[in-house]
Amino acid sequence: SSLVLGHSVIISTFVVALFAKPAASNSPRGRTLQMARNDICSEAASTCNSAWNSSIVPCKLCRTPGCKYRALITSPYCCQQCEGVERTQGGSVPAPAGTIRQQEAECSNGCERVAAESGACGAGHDPGCPRLAKDDLEACWWETFRCDAASEEDAACFVSPPLAARKALAASEEALHSAPAPAILFLSGNGHIDDRQDFLWGGVDLLLLNDAFREQYFVMAPKPTTKSGLLRYNDNWRHCWSEDAVWALFTEVLRRLGPDKVDPGRLYVTGLSLGASGTWHLMLRYGEHLAAAAPISGACEWPFGTWPRGAKVPDSQVFERLAGIGLRAYQIDIDYRAGHPFNDMRWLCHGCEESHHEHTFQGMDPGKTCDVKVHEWMRGDTGIKWEYWAAKGPLQDWSAWDDWHGDSHCLWHRVYPSLEWGLHKFLELFRLPA
Repeated sequence: SSLVLGHSVIISTFVVALFAKPAASNSPRGRTLQMARNDICSEAASTCNSAWNSSIVPCKLCRTPGCKYRALITSPYCCQQCEGVERTQGGSVPAPAGTIRQQEAECSNGCERVAAESGACGAGHDPGCPRLAKDDLEACWWETFRCDAASEEDAACFVSPPLAARKALAASEEALHSAPAPAILFLSGNGHIDDRQDFLWGGVDLLLLNDAFREQYFVMAPKPTTKSGLLRYNDNWRHCWSEDAVWALFTEVLRRLGPDKVDPGRLYVTGLSLGASGTWHLMLRYGEHLAAAAPISGACEWPFGTWPRGAKVPDSQVFERLAGIGLRAYQIDIDYRAGHPFNDMRWLCHGCEESHHEHTFQGMDPGKTCDVKVHEWMRGDTGIKWEYWAAKGPLQDWSAWDDWHGDSHCLWHRVYPSLEWGLHKFLELFRLPA
């Protein structure tokens, strides 16, 4: 294999190798914004340009005066509300073609009254609006790395630092040396491959709407392109994430940041649809280095003989990796578009203590709700908890899906932005031993 690997080792050796070249900080007090960003970014970047100024995913401000959010690539506006066309019930993104009405030339959604660090938005924006503020994206950046020597181009990874690091862009040097933060790897879905869909809409933007992740975590999101080596073909000759290339890119970005910024005992992974399968596959291959995982709307394909045909359980080494990692899978109960993980999870937890409980959460539209049944298994051998959260489908909480008789797949629009769904609280339960 031409992949730049070498990270599949025991945790102590893994940490030493991963952070062999920690980034140093010698900048004086009173640094400029650019100098401070360089200090937070990797030691490999001589001028760490912000994600807002990067050509990897172009950014421009929403055309509506007073709106501080990024416009979609396919539109000069961030959502229908700002576009000024008659808003469809529930809202949709990208917004349909049209021109802004003169009487709505000022953003009425309160964007100008929101502090830059909050990332919050007035209630007037569509439920599907990405709500990515210019100030937030100016604190983020892209890392690039040739993770496969046979690939045609470097792989790119979007990096969003936690709020403490963002504040440090304009603060003293001491503020840069707070406790190392956890890191979460985000894997997007099939629609984002080769820029078929705006990378900053319907994916990592949803995770950044969650205050817990935006304020406390390094969020890292590889950009899925066929020329970078980050994708491979599965047994059905369909694209899927290449777990080896993704891991090479992820660990390289971690190494560049260094142990003073990232806690190697709190590495997490999540993904939606295609990215959910990618999350499972990373668990199969590198699970001993991950504290917990959260796939949404997708199942494991058990590639490369990891669960041999006819065998009752996966390969012993794979099974050991899975047994040691915290897992919460979210799925609409009738969704089989990217596979359904429940039967595999129940079989792998055979003999474990099982419990159930139910929740009702706020839906996308005001007054609408989602009903969820939770299955929990406590593994007696490791004390690790596995959870399967099944939303009763099709979901009828977002009127944008009314023409399709409800939503049967896109559960991530509810889970990622909302503190109520508790993803951040679940991840906080798990940490690898030093």
